[in-house]
Amino acid sequence: MRFILCVLLCTSGQAQILQLLDSGKAVSFRGLSVVNDQVLWVSGSEGTVGLSTNGGISWKWIRVPHYEKSDFRDIEAFSDREAVIMGITEPAVILLTTDGGKSWTTEFEDSSKTAFLDAIDFSGDHAAVVGDPVGDHIFFAQSTDRGKRWNINSPSGFMPAAAGESFFAASGSNIQHRPDGSWVLVSGGKKSCIYSGKSRIPLLIAQGSETTGASTLYSTPWISQLCRIHKRKSIDLLRNLRGRYFRRWRNPLEAYFRPELSCLSQIEEWKRSFSGW
Repeated sequence: MRFILCVLLCTSGQAQILQLLDSGKAVSFRGLSVVNDQVLWVSGSEGTVGLSTNGGISWKWIRVPHYEKSDFRDIEAFSDREAVIMGITEPAVILLTTDGGKSWTTEFEDSSKTAFLDAIDFSGDHAAVVGDPVGDHIFFAQSTDRGKRWNINSPSGFMPAAAGESFFAASGSNIQHRPDGSWVLVSGGKKSCIYSGKSRIPLLIAQGSETTGASTLYSTPWISQLCRIHKRKSIDLLRNLRGRYFRRWRNPLEAYFRPELSCLSQIEEWKRSFSGW
């Protein structure tokens, strides 16, 4: 894939202008971290990391030594000098720089073929990384010192995943830290669910193949609402969500019906799914 970096400039009452900033690199970028209006980092394939300190006008391109074939699909930056990058597999690796990319230290590495990291997220000094399930066990590790040391949660603390369920590498958008200190995940693939603590909530969206399901947690108020619904009936939740976050249905339960289930048994299934939230 040829790389083209561009920016969309627009001001009130003026036409939008698409400005080409850089091109020609055979790199695919998925990681993006914006520190402020001037400092932003990107990360991607072929061991490539980019740093701009002038709002994207010019870039410093870095190919991380010893990891030239790694695909860095997520990055979290704190300044123009400090950033953490995540390589997905063979090896699954987390690297830290404190000198603007001149040097990198390996903070976590797993060379096994089953290790596949998907997303990393930070909240202050606390951080977490999620990886694809091995069997039905979700990989989950945490750091309390801004990515310098990582502890694998074994077991992960989350419910077992279904066969074919995984987490998309989506620049950290499928993991989110909650105010109570817990982490929320959203999965995709053949099954798509929200995970929080001991709860696993099926989502009413297209799923069934490796490329379907959710890739992003976006609305914090919506997540908070889901985490408070344990005192509400499932049918009320479905009416709330209908048309706001998913496609519109004639019947709130229409999208989640399975032919072998009656209306009553389906509602009871949702109640069991939401128990403990």
